[in-house]
Amino acid sequence: MNAIKWAGLGCLLGGIFLLIGYGIYKFLEVIGEIHPIVRVALAAIVVGIVILLVALSFERYEEVKGEEKNKIKIIKNKQKKEE
Repeated sequence: MNAIKWAGLGCLLGGIFLLIGYGIYKFLEVIGEIHPIVRVALAAIVVGIVILLVALSFERYEEVKGEEKNKIKIIKNKQKKEE
């Protein structure tokens, strides 16, 4: 990636993290007013979303890693056939 793409990605992620952080801050300010069952439900939802995102990220990483290995095998097979 060139520098402009990295700068854009940095700005995008920075803005997202700032909004998420501000939302968490405001949520913690009013958490005392929320019924305990609702707090537990919200925590369960957030934890579930995080677990799903992490699992999907690892799954996608394994797919990409497998695709790269297959590409290398195909290239090696082509080189052997050419010799």
